Amino acid sequence: MSARLYLGNLASQTTVADLETLFEQHSLPLRYSPLVRKGFAFVDCQDNETALRALHLFSGKVELHGVILCLEHSVQKRLR
Repeated sequence: MSARLYLGNLASQTTVADLETLFEQHSLPLRYSPLVRKGFAFVDCQDNETALRALHLFSGKVELHGVILCLEHSVQKRLR
């Protein structure tokens, strides 16, 4: 299982700092800084357990800038 997560349904003003703060507030360490694009982002969790905890804590349950986050495991393009 991948420790990389896809975060969808992000508000356009969401920043790297917003996501780092969100994960830090829930004691979920990230391996690297999030890769943020308009409307989505990718985060690399330290391990699979952290990724699973983030999925259970955030997906469909956490609001950021007025929008409910959607999290999924990231799948490499060649594996789709």
